[in-house]
Amino acid sequence: MFFSAPKDNRFKQVSTLVVKVTHRCNLDCQYCYEFITQKGEDMSEQTFRQLADRVLENSEQKVITFLFHGGEPTLIANSWYEQGINYVLKKAKQKQQEIRFSMQTNLIHLPDEKIQLFKTYNIQPGVSLDGTADAPDSMRGRESRVFQNFLKLKQAGISCGILTTINHSNYQRFEQICKFLVEQAQVHHFKANVVTSVGAGYNLAGLKAEQIFEAQRAILEYMIETKGQKLTEHNLVTEIERFFTSAEDQHTLPPTLCHEKQCGAGKSVLGVTPKGELLPCGRFQWNDTDYFLGDIHTKRSASTFQQLEEKVDSFHTLVPESWYDCDQCPAQKICMYGCQAFIVRSKNKANVDCLPTKMRFAYYEANRTRLWPVYKAITAQKQGMLPFRIKSGNGHKQYVLHPANQTAYVMAD
Repeated sequence: MFFSAPKDNRFKQVSTLVVKVTHRCNLDCQYCYEFITQKGEDMSEQTFRQLADRVLENSEQKVITFLFHGGEPTLIANSWYEQGINYVLKKAKQKQQEIRFSMQTNLIHLPDEKIQLFKTYNIQPGVSLDGTADAPDSMRGRESRVFQNFLKLKQAGISCGILTTINHSNYQRFEQICKFLVEQAQVHHFKANVVTSVGAGYNLAGLKAEQIFEAQRAILEYMIETKGQKLTEHNLVTEIERFFTSAEDQHTLPPTLCHEKQCGAGKSVLGVTPKGELLPCGRFQWNDTDYFLGDIHTKRSASTFQQLEEKVDSFHTLVPESWYDCDQCPAQKICMYGCQAFIVRSKNKANVDCLPTKMRFAYYEANRTRLWPVYKAITAQKQGMLPFRIKSGNGHKQYVLHPANQTAYVMAD
């Protein structure tokens, strides 16, 4: 009699893996949420294959994203990615799973062979760009070089997402940043995340709520001025949709990984360290042992899964004072509740998004009429981004293509 191996339930709901392929980097950003060095450990090919085995054999999700992260993932050789990606695609074919690959990079290191890698495997790159190309006082630095490599990707026909941090050096400059993104970078959508005092930036003074709101209001004013036709910001788009959606229709909005009171950390998303240890999400450091959820090398039995689930649930309830007045707060309708990983890792254990959220809600209430054209533009753009399927010239690889940005993701055959 044959017996099937017991399921490893840690991966049952997983749809996103933040794969920290290295904890070395070619930059030394003041506010990095990890402690990164120029010399550090890389993930072995064997560890990545074990990760693929665990996830693809146990996840019940039909679409799984591998997000290559770090450290700086472009420091890893092309041969590593080629072998790893081909292994994933071959394995996924057996279960008819759709696989997407992306990479978050500082774009300092971009040889031609990396561009070819992105094109061959349809890896969707995302780049951190904290200001205009000539920003002399960027906390990160090297913006000019990053922008030149961004243009290099664009010229090669590769769509690249933009992530901008809101920090002490740029929070007053977001009107200029918005114009720069539209006029010079020629992008129509970006994401702006608030820097939190964790990792290398643990001792940095946190931004005040008024400073955070100043940056976000500048973005909103640009979106209003251009009626949402030229540039939109990911987090604000989610809020605007929630603001204009009636309470009884809130359930029709698509769920998110991060923007919920209990986010997907530890369930639908996992972080993976170079050694193969599991973390609730990618916003933990590679060596945050207090939050490890085991590793990929050890198979988990059904009897130990309950303990693991309890550990994930307890993580979500840490620092409960961050949500002490949520049920009575008028801004609850748009609230994204802050990042639990950053809250528990920060010195003050503070939800830095709480007060700015209340300020934005008051702004939305006061500017409802002005925001309406932006909301209509957002919904129209989303309706125009319904995916359709195509096959490559040889009939083997299949893709999902989004008409709005011409981004294609590799699927299993």
